[in-house]
Amino acid sequence: MLTERHLENYADILWWGLSTARRQRFRKNDVVQIRFHAGAVRLMEILYRKLLEKGLNPVPRLSPTPDMERSFYRLSGIRQLVFVPPGEERFAENLSGSIFLNAPESLTHLRDADPGKSAGRPWPTRRSGPFSNAARRRALTAGRSACCRPQSLRAMPDSASRPTRARW
Repeated sequence: MLTERHLENYADILWWGLSTARRQRFRKNDVVQIRFHAGAVRLMEILYRKLLEKGLNPVPRLSPTPDMERSFYRLSGIRQLVFVPPGEERFAENLSGSIFLNAPESLTHLRDADPGKSAGRPWPTRRSGPFSNAARRRALTAGRSACCRPQSLRAMPDSASRPTRARW
């Protein structure tokens, strides 16, 4: 388990990664999406606070639980697989950055699901959803930072050089 100090430092590293991945500086009221699994709630709360302190508008989104994902890929039809919620394209067009806190409860929960159903799901095409090419390009060029359960935590570097080992 990570201590509060580790989580604070981890949130700083995520901010550093997000801000350096972006070509332009963040401006006040920019929208940053935080997708997270339930296991990363505390880290999301800290990151949410830090983004608010920087004048950004964080939008937290909880990822589906293993049971929800299992049900989705087992029970959904073709139209449900490619369904994009109303407003999602507009939301993606207005994103300035996105962070995903990956802390899944299970890695094997989809082992019985049909692989064909999940093969094309992440990026709907023009025929399968309302995402325009402009929205897709905007989502791909917005600053992004991904977070997985750390094997070893790294500290934020003083300069833009590579990170060094943390001494906590």
